[in-house]
Amino acid sequence: NLTLASGRNSDSLATRTGGRPRRSGDPFRHLLHGMAAVVLLATPQIAGASITYATFNASQWGAPEATLGIAGFTIVDFESTSLPLPLQISVSNVTSGAYGPTSTLPFIYDPQTDPNPEKVLVPGIWDGANVLINHSTSSVPVGYVGPNWGYLTFSFTAPVLSVGFSVQQMDVSNALWVNGTQIADITSALGGAGGRNGYIRIDASGGDVINTVEIRNASGDGYAIDRLAFNPVPEPASLALFQLGLCGLLLRRRRQPKTVPGS
Repeated sequence: NLTLASGRNSDSLATRTGGRPRRSGDPFRHLLHGMAAVVLLATPQIAGASITYATFNASQWGAPEATLGIAGFTIVDFESTSLPLPLQISVSNVTSGAYGPTSTLPFIYDPQTDPNPEKVLVPGIWDGANVLINHSTSSVPVGYVGPNWGYLTFSFTAPVLSVGFSVQQMDVSNALWVNGTQIADITSALGGAGGRNGYIRIDASGGDVINTVEIRNASGDGYAIDRLAFNPVPEPASLALFQLGLCGLLLRRRRQPKTVPGS
């Protein structure tokens, strides 16, 4: 806990040490109070920490960002292999071709034109032409069956407060893990079996943050992801450091001896 001395105590100390009492409008004191507030904001409050999620069923496919609670978030539509920081993606638990975590995808998937195009994934497109799939290569096996449909993980090199994405063509149980802890069966949470499942948004609160979101499938189930959205954690600590620097400069100026003209 950070405790600031009251104005009366500060003035008394200044008087005893030979300094002048600080006036209520002292800008140095105001800076200290502002810095303290920022430091407190930058400190996680773990007591009420929690991870929750909200779901939007298939009837809300294509809903506005405000409806999904992702207005102002960073949006990834997988029209490029480059991912915005701090996002990284990986596919694991496959027979071959595992990749990541990486900020540059090995491929993006067009369900209409890529090798062995899997037309069943076409409805997974939220916008644009491409989707993210949990397969290790862009050559999806004929019949949509094979050993390389694996775990899909979103990792963040800097923590985020919320993560959302659309899901299509999930047929069986897929466990949703956040920060290494299972929080739901995503298939059951969204509903549906095949076709468009819907949109899910995961939120951290009470000082908690999100570092990883992983979808683990138990039976090689393949699916399409689109309209990924995330909301980075603000960085009040940077502002606190800036204000600390200002405090140092002010203290230095206050301690410099005054030069008397003509001395």
